[in-house]
Amino acid sequence: MNPALINGLVGLVGGVLVAAITAWATIRRTPSKIALDAAVLVDAHGQVIEDLTAELARQRHNIAALRQEAKEANAEATAATRRVDYLEDLLIANGISIPVSG
Repeated sequence: MNPALINGLVGLVGGVLVAAITAWATIRRTPSKIALDAAVLVDAHGQVIEDLTAELARQRHNIAALRQEAKEANAEATAATRRVDYLEDLLIANGISIPVSG
């Protein structure tokens, strides 16, 4: 017989055997064990969701704080610009030339 055919058949039989043993082991498990495994998975999933929700809330809080800081900084910059404009206008009104830097 062809060696490749023999190797293929051995692999096929091995795969079927592993699948059969796995199925048999799964069927043999008690319903309480399956329920316990399911409960553990649900609990772990719930914890992950809880952790992600908490992290999302923290990040939203951080974003809100950064937006507030940006508003305050913008207000300060606007006020400083107005003061500079006022001083420039005052100097010009009194005949004082303003040197242009650059």
